[in-house]
Amino acid sequence: PGPPRGALDVGLVLWIAVGGVALAMLFWNYGVRRLGLVVAALFLNLMPIVTILVLALMGQLPTWLQLVGTALVVLGLLQAQLRSLPARRAA
Repeated sequence: PGPPRGALDVGLVLWIAVGGVALAMLFWNYGVRRLGLVVAALFLNLMPIVTILVLALMGQLPTWLQLVGTALVVLGLLQAQLRSLPARRAA
């Protein structure tokens, strides 16, 4: 898209940005209240996976950077879980 052409365009972009952030904060606080901080924080790691799914639903292919980033997040989660597995078994 091109640059904003007028005050209406700027206002709409600001509304989308501020409204999106406000809704995200409201939903995040609701999730923390319902699930607790630890469980809610785990859902942050799903963001790259959800992004890939949304792209697929929109009929777009993810870029190689998005795929690599998603793979890194998943590998990091697996590594953290596997590292803590012996400590859980010993307890």
